[in-house]
Amino acid sequence: GLSDDTPSPAAEKRKLLLDRVGTAAAWLCVLAMWAAYGWFFTKLSITNHHALVTRTIDLGLYDNIFFQSAHGRPLACTFLKGGTHSSAHFDPILVILSPLYYLYPRAEFILGLQSVWIGSGVIPVFLLARYQLKSKLQGVMLAAVYALHPAIHGANMYEFHSLSLSIMPVLWVLFALQSGRLKLYWVMVAVSLLVREDIPLMLSMVGVTCLILPGSKLRGTGALTVAVCAVYFVIVKAFFMTSGGVIMSGPEAYSYAYYYAEMIPPKSGLGGMVLTLFTNPSFVLRHALEEAKLIYMAKIFLPLMLVPLFTKSWRLTLAYGLAFTLLATRDAVFSPAFQYSMTILPYAFAAAPIGIKQLSEGNFARVYNLDRARFQRALVFAALAGTLAITYKFGGVVENQAFRGGFARVVRTLTPEQQAHYDWMEQAKLLIPQKASLGVTNKIGPHVSNRKDVFLYGQKNVQWVFVDEKELKADRLKRHKQAIQQGKLEEVTRRGSYAVFKFVNPKAKPQEPAAPPEDTGEEEDVNDVLGDEPGSEAR
Repeated sequence: GLSDDTPSPAAEKRKLLLDRVGTAAAWLCVLAMWAAYGWFFTKLSITNHHALVTRTIDLGLYDNIFFQSAHGRPLACTFLKGGTHSSAHFDPILVILSPLYYLYPRAEFILGLQSVWIGSGVIPVFLLARYQLKSKLQGVMLAAVYALHPAIHGANMYEFHSLSLSIMPVLWVLFALQSGRLKLYWVMVAVSLLVREDIPLMLSMVGVTCLILPGSKLRGTGALTVAVCAVYFVIVKAFFMTSGGVIMSGPEAYSYAYYYAEMIPPKSGLGGMVLTLFTNPSFVLRHALEEAKLIYMAKIFLPLMLVPLFTKSWRLTLAYGLAFTLLATRDAVFSPAFQYSMTILPYAFAAAPIGIKQLSEGNFARVYNLDRARFQRALVFAALAGTLAITYKFGGVVENQAFRGGFARVVRTLTPEQQAHYDWMEQAKLLIPQKASLGVTNKIGPHVSNRKDVFLYGQKNVQWVFVDEKELKADRLKRHKQAIQQGKLEEVTRRGSYAVFKFVNPKAKPQEPAAPPEDTGEEEDVNDVLGDEPGSEAR
């Protein structure tokens, strides 16, 4: 017979049934979070776009890349040097995704795609937490922390960027590695590498972590990861981009050296930055720990109770992202309102469950005689409670004064005037033949970037012009008005400072051609590109 301690078959069945119900409920919660996140931020980002908050730099760039790639011109972009995004970044994931663009070929589609893509990160976060903490409920809670994280909202709402897409596949890489699913690991490594050319620099730290894990059986995987990342990075730089430099250089590429201006001595490039790191560590430390950067770190890590920073071994995966953001001079790089937080966030969310487990099983819990399971639950609950407080103040779900998507506050509801203006724009652009070449200013660009021949006004001779005349610099505005007075530009329709013109003589040149943007296509200073007056709302 059965002993008193042996569960009866009926009890076993009840336990199995409850486990299955719990698993189904957990998955239902996670999928509901994904759906809610995707719907909310798709709607919010499209509303923001219709309020004319988005710009050619960057939403128009990426919309044009999707259009060109879907029409057989991979990574082409008429707004950029050489007509290709390879002058700034190499992100073939956009080419792979471009057939989806046919579903709804305009910028609203890629805004929705980005929101749904980023929102799907709740799934690997749930799996990571459930695997490490052995709790479905705690997995759901940490997935909620992800969905509510202010920096994820900021990146999501800053138009569209390929770097923002990196968080989901990198999270899958880390889950596959931790759970020993090496086939899935290599598939997701491949997907991650296709997102952007600097992803191998981030993933190489995952390989190094595998090499140093105590008693690790993953040293071979780690060594191969580092090798694959190095080879891929060199091949991309040598054969697919217009500059082989790590931070880019040359007349056909956009340099990123200005991101780190204080770290790089004049005319020295990346080598000068490395020299600064090794010869002036006190300056580097002061630079990395400036007040604004410490506030940034708090916004990134407080929702996770700072746990990733103290997680043994796995905190090394944070190294690249911390260096990338904290050594920067340009304040956008260390702001949760921009996409650069994605160099940190997937590694922080993957390290957090391990860190919580280490804390609940470590010396602290033993010294204070804490119950391991209760302490672990308390840490997860504290992370969720802290996230709710922080996202209320800085996140995108609840309207507040602090939240930004890029440089600007997010518009949540269109006023009647904004709606009327957007409706007029939709009608105005129908007057422009799809195959005609078009010149635009920065606000107009992302609304008409789904065409083959569209340029920044003055970049090329064009047949049609769609501009906000308030965006034109004084000298360019003067040439623009001269062209109107000389009869070279014929006004077709106007609403305030927004107007559509047709060149009466397409060969006439109303102004001197302007050079393409001088710097990166990521969050370009629109004052330099299009001539906004100082203090422009775009900054």
